[in-house]
Amino acid sequence: MHSGGRPPVMQNNPCYRDVVEEVRSFFESKKEAWAEKEMEMERMALDVGIGFGKNPDHNQTLLEADWQGVGRPLAWGLSRKSFLGVTQTERGLRDRDQALDFWNRHLWERGTAMIWRVHDPFRVRESWKIFSDDAKAVAR
Repeated sequence: MHSGGRPPVMQNNPCYRDVVEEVRSFFESKKEAWAEKEMEMERMALDVGIGFGKNPDHNQTLLEADWQGVGRPLAWGLSRKSFLGVTQTERGLRDRDQALDFWNRHLWERGTAMIWRVHDPFRVRESWKIFSDDAKAVAR
């Protein structure tokens, strides 16, 4: 997982020249280290670290970025993150759950390999049924 610093200070004015490029570079270095240790690449997932040393704009940029070509599934941990309040306000949504649904739908529609970390699996699964024609994919 990419984290922009250590927990006590990582949210103190996080700054990146290009947050997507810096996270991509971090992933490449981790993949190289993994390969050097002869670990099976199929066992690796990459986490952009939403909310860890990133402000709401960084999080949105990461969520909107094209991650094709990173070569591994991406893990997303969006639920209960403060940036959802910004999405809620900007998009005129009722609550953070609707903001979470918005970003989950955005990620789901890409159709690339992803892993979601959620706090309310039943609720998220039910919302996915609304925008998925593939019930088996939702069950996985």
